[in-house]
Amino acid sequence: MARKKSLLWQLFISHLFITLVSLIAVTWYASTSLRNFFLKEIESDLKERGAILSRQLRDHLDPLEKREIDRICKELGYSARTRFTVILPSGIVVGDSDEDPARMDNHLDRPEVAGALSDGVGVSERYSPTLGTKLLYLAVPLKDRGRIIALVRTSLPMDSVDEAIAGIQLKIILGGLVIAAFAAVLSFLVAHRIRRPIDEMKRGAESFAQGDFQFRLPVSDLEEIGSLSEAMNKMAGELEQRINTITEQ
Repeated sequence: MARKKSLLWQLFISHLFITLVSLIAVTWYASTSLRNFFLKEIESDLKERGAILSRQLRDHLDPLEKREIDRICKELGYSARTRFTVILPSGIVVGDSDEDPARMDNHLDRPEVAGALSDGVGVSERYSPTLGTKLLYLAVPLKDRGRIIALVRTSLPMDSVDEAIAGIQLKIILGGLVIAAFAAVLSFLVAHRIRRPIDEMKRGAESFAQGDFQFRLPVSDLEEIGSLSEAMNKMAGELEQRINTITEQ
């Protein structure tokens, strides 16, 4: 015969499970929302930095002055602590704040470059083998009389964003664990409050079964259980009366 499960533990475990699932869902939603917010803010910041670089590049793109473009990228990148890359529509890199453009691969297949050429702005988050870290890239086209003459790409490392999100996640988890502990204690007390009158009814039923019809169950303030206690007390009284009648007869 299968072992019967305690009502107390069933209620306690179910409440605790619901609390933990809710905690996980809230943590995931809050982290996702915060990360999206940070990414939008960084994208806006990268657009502004790209616009500053674009204004300084216009006089050096037609005719093309590669050395001057690369120098501007390196100077501005150092002062702004941002990686700047200038890419021709063919994908050839003519300026970069961190690397020698001549040694860099063709960038036409980069997602942010393809997005900038097709949609006017391209955004990509990926690992950079050049710098050995994850970066957020944003590329926008630089146009002259409606014609794209170059692409300006800006990027920032995502380490600070991930660290900030991790810190917020830790705070949410710690706060959630405190709430979960409080909810666990509350669930245990509620389950115990429900179990106690049930145990009393069990003892009453055993007393009735042994012929002690003088025993009366305490009436709980819980409506359903209180009604059941009153019904059992009434049943015991009627049984006692009938048995007395039969005995007298």
